[in-house]
Amino acid sequence: GPWTFERINVPAKYPCTSPFIRLEGDFCGEPMSGIWILSFMIFGMVSSSMGLASGGIAFIDWVRQFIFSSFLILLILPFFTTILLIGGKDSRRLRIIHLIAWGMAIGIVLLIAFSSFSGPRWELLWGIWLFIGLAVSILVLELLNLTRSIKNNKKVV
Repeated sequence: GPWTFERINVPAKYPCTSPFIRLEGDFCGEPMSGIWILSFMIFGMVSSSMGLASGGIAFIDWVRQFIFSSFLILLILPFFTTILLIGGKDSRRLRIIHLIAWGMAIGIVLLIAFSSFSGPRWELLWGIWLFIGLAVSILVLELLNLTRSIKNNKKVV
């Protein structure tokens, strides 16, 4: 589902036709998915690194791009911690790392949802709200599972 809008300048006297949505003033937006954000992250890292190597981008601009892309990596971190939990041995440390990964993913998604990156029509971005609902549900269930195993004094190494 849509996570953000790609802004396009369309004077207010002209209509925005589907799939574009009037955002504000002279801007329409095309809804962009979460997969688009991840591909933007990868492309941004590669192109900014090439620009840094060729001298086409300043070091401070590369640092800004690197930090932004690093934050977006937190969106896919819970996927990898889930794989580790499924495939590896059950440990309390890994469960806590998994909870932290989901918490950081929720924080980054909320930052995206309420930032200017999402635009003025954030209520239409159902993909990001679906991710937030899923992540909060998983976080609550994982917390309940962890506290239950601690309460039952189950030995988890």
